[in-house]
Amino acid sequence: MYATPIPFTQYDSQPYNPYNNPYEPTAPPPPPPQSPELQPRPRRPNTALIIAVIIMVVLTVMIISGVAVVFVVLPRFTASTAATPTPTSPAATPTPTPPTPTPVTYPSLAATYTGTVDNTSFNTSANVILAQIKQNQGSFSGVIQVQQPLCGSGPFTGTVTPKGVIQFTDTPTDGCDTSITFKGSLQPDGSMSGMYITAKNQSGIFIVKPA
Repeated sequence: MYATPIPFTQYDSQPYNPYNNPYEPTAPPPPPPQSPELQPRPRRPNTALIIAVIIMVVLTVMIISGVAVVFVVLPRFTASTAATPTPTSPAATPTPTPPTPTPVTYPSLAATYTGTVDNTSFNTSANVILAQIKQNQGSFSGVIQVQQPLCGSGPFTGTVTPKGVIQFTDTPTDGCDTSITFKGSLQPDGSMSGMYITAKNQSGIFIVKPA
C-alpha cells in the first residue's frame, strides 16, 4: 500500500538556510558573569619604587654634571686665571727710622787755672793764669795772663773733645807775638798740660791746675 504523500512544506515551513544547520553542534553558552568580589583587582603601580628610580636618575645626572665641571670647566678656568695674573700693587717701602743720636758728654772745665809755662826755645819759665773761662759743650773761651820774663797775655778761644783733648789759640795784646797755639789734654786729676808754639816758631810746654 502506498501512503499518501505529505507535502514538503509540512515538515519545514522555513526556507533552507545553509548557515542554520540543526545537525551542527552549537557553541557552549557563555559563563555567567562573576560577582565583583570574585573578579581580580587591578594592580596598582609601586609609588615608592618609582620615586626611588627618579631619585637615582637625578643623583646620576648630578654626579655626571659634577664630574664634567671638575674635569672640563675647572681646568679651563684655572688655565685662564694662570694666563692672566691679577696685577698687584708694589709693596710700600717702609720709611727708615733715623737712629736716635747718642748724647755726647764733654768734660767740664774750671773757671780758673794756674800754673807755669816753659819756653824751651830760650829755656825760660814763667807763671801763667787762665781766667774767666766760659764753656759751651765743646767750645770755651777766656783770658790768659803770662807773667814776666815771658809775654803773650790776651784773650783765647778753643775746643775740648769728649775724650778731653784740648786746643786753644791765644791772641796776645801786649805786643809779644801775633798768636800762640796751645795743644794738650785734661788729666784725671783735672789738670791741663801740653805744648805750645808761637807764630815766630818759639815753642814750649805748659801745665796748669784748677785754682
